Amino acid sequence: MSNDLGAKKKMLSLWATEKNKKVVGKSFNTVTVKDKYNAFWKCDFNNPNCSFTVKSPEKVYQTIVRGGVICQFCKGTNIEASVQAKANPKHIDKYWHKGRNSAIGYIPSSKAANSNDYIYVKCEEHHWGIYEEQKQRCADFTAGHIACPQCNGKQATLENNLKIKYPVYAKELHPKFRSELILPNSSAKYPFWCSRCVEYYLKEVRYRTSQNQGCPIHNSSHKFSRSERLLKLILNEIVGNFDKKYLNIMWENGHRIEIDLLESSLLIGIEFDGNYHKKRKQVKRDQTKNDLLHEHRKTIGMSLFIRIREKGLPELQYHENQELIICEKYSNNFEFIIPAIQQLITLINNRMQLNIKSYPDTELLILIKKYLPLTRS
Repeated sequence: MSNDLGAKKKMLSLWATEKNKKVVGKSFNTVTVKDKYNAFWKCDFNNPNCSFTVKSPEKVYQTIVRGGVICQFCKGTNIEASVQAKANPKHIDKYWHKGRNSAIGYIPSSKAANSNDYIYVKCEEHHWGIYEEQKQRCADFTAGHIACPQCNGKQATLENNLKIKYPVYAKELHPKFRSELILPNSSAKYPFWCSRCVEYYLKEVRYRTSQNQGCPIHNSSHKFSRSERLLKLILNEIVGNFDKKYLNIMWENGHRIEIDLLESSLLIGIEFDGNYHKKRKQVKRDQTKNDLLHEHRKTIGMSLFIRIREKGLPELQYHENQELIICEKYSNNFEFIIPAIQQLITLINNRMQLNIKSYPDTELLILIKKYLPLTRS
């Protein structure tokens, strides 16, 4: 034990003898100032209603030597600054593990809301933290951070999983994986079946579910991503008859080159490049497509080819009759395509000498709300 008799005397006066003997199995005469196990200590301020402080002998010794106090709660806090006063009452009822926390002297009415101590949490609804120990920082609990992985959406539930929300995609998932255990918005990659390639391809689940992205070679599982499908529906009301088109030009692997949207009478081709197109392999593929379309321009007779690319994607080289429109990054309300459509109309009018009506933001927003429900699979 330390020669600092003042610190030793102070530690002895705060040592919760019966509690430590019963729970920790320790007596004060075996304590050293280097012990790191958690022990129970009485309130510095002799508050009879204050729960025991849980700290290691090492931390208690260092606090006393620095002139601090052990009971931070009674130092300058009260019931108004407790977990009970600051935390969501529903969270206390649902997630605060009364049994385990009471055993170490933690109760909501006397535990400081901003404490960095770890408390026990549980969720009976999802059978989490009941039979196994689960902990969370008290300050995080007070701030409303939900630790239960099913309640906070980090783990699939019976109601929220790929099998229930997207049964079509679940059937395409490799049988090695269980779709009922996968979140629909998961960023993890899983193998999905492509009937045209007759093999599996890897895709992040969130891109499969939110944008209908399929096989990277020809997007076989769905004809369009959601952005492409929405763009097609809006442009077909404004301009003409756009649809996906496979050209008589081949990639090196023998597959025909496709155009996301091609207007058959005006021969205007449009490609929509989302976040996936930032990958090195896809950048090379996009540039090759630009070059092949230019090389075979007389054969295919395309009047104008336009790429709409998300902001931040790598730059490409463009040829005669090829144009670029930069749009904002993807968002679930799809309002990011409004400026792109307006630029597209202006570009087509100027290059094709047409007089297509221009659309303000409000009218395009109405069209988005009209057609967006039709883009779901």
